[in-house]
Amino acid sequence: MYLREQYRHIIAFNAKSDDIFEDVFKYPSLRKGYAQNENILSVPTFFYHIQGTFDDYEKKLLDFDEKLSKNRGYIKLYNFNHQIDNNFIEKFNQDWVDIKVADIPFIMKNLSNIFVSVCSDIVLRKIFIEKFEIMLTAYLKQQLNMSIAKNSIIKILFLSKKYYSELMNDYYIGEENPKIMCYGQIYRDDLYFLLLMFLCSIDIIYFNPTIQEKFPFPRDVVSYIQNVKYDRTSNVTNMFVKKNVEEKSDRQETVAYRATQEIRSILHDEQGGIYSNWQFENYIVNANTIKATYDEVLQLNSVDARFRQGFEVENGQIYIPNIFAKISGVNTDRYEYFNFFNSASQNALLIETVPFSVQRGYYKAPGLVSKDGLIDKERIKKLSEYKFKHLRESVQDYILDTIQDMINKKEALFKFCHDKDVDTDIIYEILMLERRYLDLLQNFDYPYKIPRIVIFHDNETPFTKNDGIRVGFFLLAGLDIVIFTPSGYNDVELVINEFNYDTHKLDTYDSNLRLKDKSKYVKVQKKGFWASLFGN
Repeated sequence: MYLREQYRHIIAFNAKSDDIFEDVFKYPSLRKGYAQNENILSVPTFFYHIQGTFDDYEKKLLDFDEKLSKNRGYIKLYNFNHQIDNNFIEKFNQDWVDIKVADIPFIMKNLSNIFVSVCSDIVLRKIFIEKFEIMLTAYLKQQLNMSIAKNSIIKILFLSKKYYSELMNDYYIGEENPKIMCYGQIYRDDLYFLLLMFLCSIDIIYFNPTIQEKFPFPRDVVSYIQNVKYDRTSNVTNMFVKKNVEEKSDRQETVAYRATQEIRSILHDEQGGIYSNWQFENYIVNANTIKATYDEVLQLNSVDARFRQGFEVENGQIYIPNIFAKISGVNTDRYEYFNFFNSASQNALLIETVPFSVQRGYYKAPGLVSKDGLIDKERIKKLSEYKFKHLRESVQDYILDTIQDMINKKEALFKFCHDKDVDTDIIYEILMLERRYLDLLQNFDYPYKIPRIVIFHDNETPFTKNDGIRVGFFLLAGLDIVIFTPSGYNDVELVINEFNYDTHKLDTYDSNLRLKDKSKYVKVQKKGFWASLFGN
């Protein structure tokens, strides 16, 4: 009987093998631990992670692939394609719009429509939904940033749409379960997709000839995997890609050029930590804002993004661990306060006046944002207010993508998210950014020094809505933001939701302290005896 003909609750558990190349072809009913009744199907399932190489490695894998190809329900994945169909993105965004926290029952309920898109068969879809919830629970244990989670979940669902039904349609109970052979180095989202397929009782055999993975496998996933390591290693090859000699480029590579490219690919791998200048300028930026202690506000000012906890590069996206902090009040020792300020604001762009946005009248062009909340980039670029054409194309995309991100997350970001025309206000305010902010963005090479914006608020004037829009933009663009408010007055609290930033309260409040007073509290180092003697 085909699985799709009658629903069974599937329990996939990890099977062990002395020879995975042979045992994977055994019918599940012949594997140790197999059991079934009218309601439950308990299936010993292989999830093997084979690192390194062995004798006749390529020949053995090619023969293995050929043998697997004779099975019903088999796919080979040697290069995960993460390009997602626009229609799928729109459907997913409609389902995701109200999801703000890691509430798994709420997420599952909201994604009910997208599950239909993933699998049309009622029985197979029910199985998929059950296993997706298990996978999602494991994923959200290690990733509570819902912005990053959203990007991962849509990729996992789209991969499932591409492969799940194809794999499961021919699943014949007890005789043949589907199989995936994966080759190369995979990303985190790919791993969770493989976990999801395993939970559906699909055999997974993953070969990585390099041993080195792009990221540490999470413990919750490792518990499902049998790992086999060989001492020898080799680079990932294109052994499964059919080469068409007629399509060879007319431009011939020199030996030196080819060697240079190979060295570069090894040295400047996404996960290597050694990056060439502007290597990721065309990647999509995601702010992975971290909670930082008071001391870390200062300490992290000199730490590159790549060395901060939470930095990650994968799938054409880069995650910047920026900080957003308010220092409320002052130290009893004003010298200590301004010493901290000087260090925390070193090399930062300093904003000394609040409000720091300039109120301008402008005509609001219609149709810049669709009913689904998507901005029309080309229409925006044609506005007379669009002053970014001198910037690199990658920087223009960075700005426009951040505007889109702000609109997507306005309810989580802004206290004024329900104001009339707020989407249009966001667009126009960012189009008004002065040159000093644009220069900051133009010079931001993502893995390295994170630009920092420091605001010293020493008056009673509250932040305006436009100030809030700018702060939201700086945040989602991955910049560090530090606000010093010696009076302890409300400022950012009036425009930005509190869970987006950390507040560090100091000893006392001083509404009379001004930034210009800083010069009074600079400790002058006393001259030593010899310096005084020689007049130095």
